[in-house]
Amino acid sequence: RGTVKVSDTHPLHFSFEDGTPHFMNAYECDWLWAMDLGGDPALPKTREMVGIIKESAFNTVIMNVYAHDSSWTPGKTSEYDYGPPAMFPWIGDNEEPDHTRMNIAFWRHLDAVFTLLADEGIMIHLFIKVYNKQVNWPERHSPEDDLYFRYCAARYQAYWNITWDFSKESKNEANKDYLYDRINFIKHTDAYRHMITTHDDPGYFTDENRRRSVDFYTAQHHQHFYDMAISTLHRYGIPYFNSEFGYEHGPGGIDDKTYGVSQTPEELVKRAYEVVMAGGYPAYYYTYTAWDVINPSYRPPGYRYFAILYRFFTSIRWWEFEPMPEYSHPNMSRCLSRGQDELVIFTSDDRNRNRVFMTADLEFEHYRGFWMDIFTGERIEFTPAMVHRNELGLAHIEIPFESRVGVLHLRSVTQRGDGFAVSADTT
Repeated sequence: RGTVKVSDTHPLHFSFEDGTPHFMNAYECDWLWAMDLGGDPALPKTREMVGIIKESAFNTVIMNVYAHDSSWTPGKTSEYDYGPPAMFPWIGDNEEPDHTRMNIAFWRHLDAVFTLLADEGIMIHLFIKVYNKQVNWPERHSPEDDLYFRYCAARYQAYWNITWDFSKESKNEANKDYLYDRINFIKHTDAYRHMITTHDDPGYFTDENRRRSVDFYTAQHHQHFYDMAISTLHRYGIPYFNSEFGYEHGPGGIDDKTYGVSQTPEELVKRAYEVVMAGGYPAYYYTYTAWDVINPSYRPPGYRYFAILYRFFTSIRWWEFEPMPEYSHPNMSRCLSRGQDELVIFTSDDRNRNRVFMTADLEFEHYRGFWMDIFTGERIEFTPAMVHRNELGLAHIEIPFESRVGVLHLRSVTQRGDGFAVSADTT
């Protein structure tokens, strides 16, 4: 299929070079490269983690080339803590590096990790740098800095599954000209023109030339998930990826976390639906696999929830849908529409008293479909009897789930008197 690009026909979405649409369902595992570093070359720990990621329907791993340590779990806090790592990309160590010489053993290990991911069909969203993980990087614009960026691009450009990201937390880079220079350096070195972006840097987009240097917008928005996605898509006209909007807690509950913030799995997946219903793409964080602490012994509920989301949207032609905020009450539901042939409605708030309010004048007796519980995947057939009209003529649609959260998928099944044509194609 080739590499993943911005779609030629639907420029707010992704596709492979052969035109196959790509729904980016990403998993943050920054220290994946470190799990077997300096250990068993068969990569048993890495293989286990990659297997879990693939089984859970994630198709993209977000990871670093290198990171040294996290401030919230400094040092070796457990056997599952991989920072500081067992090896360094350069000769020397993080305290006394020789940035003129690469540590070939480190890079050969990274080769093996990338090859494993490619063999498993998983994309790599690769942070070339990271600004908050205590790495002693080469001096900006130095020959050693050029060497590092050239080495990354030259060594890994032939991998079909690479997407470049200048850096995690690149908003911490005050010199945006340096950031622009490094992005273009990668682009000029990469003969295969993989996509490139930068993580969470709204200030980078204040300049038109800088905006044009990246292929899609990578965000870190922790509130107003739907509105931020809608406004960013309209403003820049490139795909929107909210790569960081929450962190699922561990098996011990909301206070079981490695980082200082956590959310329930139910809250996290509802945020993901908010992003997707705006036309964007989500990423998943679990507190015990996102950063330097990677403990795969527990399968959090979010794995199942995000798999349900992915399988639903890839069962429809999601790239042909557009967000229609005017179709529904803004505090109670979201709507995606493929004309009026096909609708996807998500209940975004459980205060709606078991119903969705629709403002669009739709003839629901001409639609068939189902409700889907986003937590279990259970489907219940939609019937026009679920729709009631209030005194203003607005439609109230009953939600058949106790959680009062769900997705309603509707397709038109008859031709309307105004010449409205029925679409019966399925994916």
